[in-house]
Amino acid sequence: MKNVAFTAGLLVAGLMFTAQASAREGHALVQTVSGEAKMTVDGKKWVPLQVGALLKTGTTVKTGAEGRTDLFLGLNGSMLRLVGGTELTFSRLAIEESPIEPIAQTEMILKSGRAIGNVRKLPMGSSYVIKTPKGVAKVKGTVYDINAEGELVVVTGKVNYTDKANGKEVLIASGEKYSGGRELKASDDEKADAAAAAPPDAPVFPGFSIKVPLR
Repeated sequence: MKNVAFTAGLLVAGLMFTAQASAREGHALVQTVSGEAKMTVDGKKWVPLQVGALLKTGTTVKTGAEGRTDLFLGLNGSMLRLVGGTELTFSRLAIEESPIEPIAQTEMILKSGRAIGNVRKLPMGSSYVIKTPKGVAKVKGTVYDINAEGELVVVTGKVNYTDKANGKEVLIASGEKYSGGRELKASDDEKADAAAAAPPDAPVFPGFSIKVPLR
């Protein structure tokens, strides 16, 4: 019995070590930039955002009034578009290998402006979270449109949204929105605007993830 327990303990320790060793950094690849857009990794030095750049955890992106950028997150959430007047920080981009499929952990802080995402269905155990001054959105496989004022439109899929003001958590489904502390039906114009603003589908590369910085 002692030998069995000892062996089981070694197995668990080995699995824990393997899980820790297989965790790696995720990235966001800058696909397009139009107008003014810049980035910082330390919150102090800002540099122009360049197509082909790889953004990692801790990077903040800011677009000018007429700026726009499309970012490819790979396993961390497909496509993300930031429109003019937006500031967003990638607070977590991580990928953990598992026996079945990679698990992605994505967390962003939308400080100002508007972000539109086109997110394929994420692997089981993955998370995709956007925090704003007004609330927290948890996304699975969705086309969504969210701004820093706490307004959310879901074009397809579903988003769990928690309002910071009242602590209420609601499920916003396809064709619905959250605005002014209420869950509402989105108008045809709102749905059309969000759909038109959404970035294109991500490139189809099964199992693709960004591992090595471009040179």
